[in-house]
Amino acid sequence: MNRSASRFVPALVAALLLVTGAPAEAKMRIGISGFTGYQSYAMGDINDVIADVNEELSQPGDLVQIDELNGDVSFGAGLKADLDSTWRIYAEYEHLSDNTGAGNQIGSVTIDVDSETFLVGGTYFLPSSGKARVGFGGGVGYYDFGGELQASGTVGSVPFSGTVDASGTTIGFHVRADLDVRMSEKLHFDAALGYRGATGDLEVEGVEVGKNLDWSGAMTRVGLTFFL
Repeated sequence: MNRSASRFVPALVAALLLVTGAPAEAKMRIGISGFTGYQSYAMGDINDVIADVNEELSQPGDLVQIDELNGDVSFGAGLKADLDSTWRIYAEYEHLSDNTGAGNQIGSVTIDVDSETFLVGGTYFLPSSGKARVGFGGGVGYYDFGGELQASGTVGSVPFSGTVDASGTTIGFHVRADLDVRMSEKLHFDAALGYRGATGDLEVEGVEVGKNLDWSGAMTRVGLTFFL
């Protein structure tokens, strides 16, 4: 985790802890959650590069088809504060990633991307007298991301191999619908469906390379929350 991210995490936690000074009659509850889910990504620039590599490596009778980066499973954890029966605020950490690769006797390419993501937001829950309730909300996020491209092959009779590492940061947003199901007084099941928007320029040694990582796409969640 870089220095900017290490400063951001305590700030998120502090934002939640500040509200713990609210009056007792607010009946606020703090919960600790863990979650996973499938996230889809746009990744237009990277997928254009993949298409070019497929064309360069493919030969008659030996086609190369490197899969596009379209999404993968994420995981994370967070803190939730239910201010009352309708309003919730949260701070979350989420690890996003995707990878692909293929090759033939001419050469091979592998691509790995990931993001250490820190989200804050709020949810308004519709009134409900049952164990399940549905809410709607959104928030913003800080994305500390990177990418690695590994390539190897032969030019003429000369073999080559190399790795390029890139990094970057950006601020994104998300909107989502949340489902909260009370399994017991302290244990709740969580699910969410929404959309995130987050696009940032890739940099190599501090210089932008004219390509970006686009984490925009569908956001899904399933998990559990334990209320203290």
